[in-house]
Amino acid sequence: MTAILDPKEVKNFLKDLDSFNPKVRATAALILGIYGKKDKKIVNALMKALKDDDLEVRKWAALSLCELGEKNIKTIPVIVDILKKDNRDDVRTLAAAALGEMQNRTNETVPAIRNALLDDNWRVREQASIALDKIEGKFRS
Repeated sequence: MTAILDPKEVKNFLKDLDSFNPKVRATAALILGIYGKKDKKIVNALMKALKDDDLEVRKWAALSLCELGEKNIKTIPVIVDILKKDNRDDVRTLAAAALGEMQNRTNETVPAIRNALLDDNWRVREQASIALDKIEGKFRS
């Protein structure tokens, strides 16, 4: 069973999303996705964090929104950017999986996933293949 943040902890991490320190903001976005629950305050704060100047903050906000089951179209460009540019294999793998779960076919989603089929990392390629199957399958029917 996954631990859930208590309301006081949620309040503190929501404050941390406004910190001057980008590492604190990124950590808060990550923790809210892992241990938070789908709550209007958390979702709204993470949606705001998608516009952060820091790539790490945007990355963890987008992936956390997906982890919380939030399939908002505004997260797609951020996740596509992560899939294309992040230097960590595990993060690109998460981005490919998130796009597959979202099952949204946009002008940028499918080409980015197809490009990820050529990634050096087999896990990224595997998740890209699964994501493409989910997206293409949804629109075939």
